[in-house]
Amino acid sequence: MKKISQIAAGIAFVLAAGTALAQESAQVLVTEGHAKGAGRTYAVDFYSDGTAVGFNVDLSVGGLDASKIDLSQCKKLVLKDKATTGGCSFTEGVVRFVGVNTDLRPLPKGWHNLGAFGVSSLPKGGVVQTKVVATNAEGRAVDVGYEYAADK
Repeated sequence: MKKISQIAAGIAFVLAAGTALAQESAQVLVTEGHAKGAGRTYAVDFYSDGTAVGFNVDLSVGGLDASKIDLSQCKKLVLKDKATTGGCSFTEGVVRFVGVNTDLRPLPKGWHNLGAFGVSSLPKGGVVQTKVVATNAEGRAVDVGYEYAADK
């Protein structure tokens, strides 16, 4: 029964995300998963409709310090064109994902997995998006949506 409710919740989330994507040029999806003990992992994905050239995603981790953050699952973002590069870092309570195409070509249309990060204890208030910016080749901001999904 629990498996059926998880599948139903997943289908509902995909439908909701699809509706949101119709309105934004880019989308950020953060998915929470369980880890050992009190820890959690957070997968981060970025969707582009083919207009975004670069992005910056800041996620607040509720006052945790660097000793509680594991960035070993963050990917060094390099797409097939080899001109798109990026990665993640942690500073002052914020996990930051960045990426840019150095040739100013739009990121390919579709979802791009940026990797994941782990926390060894639950952040106060959870993980909260504090800034999400995506730009086109002219340096203008494109509309960005944000979704959070918890695997509970």
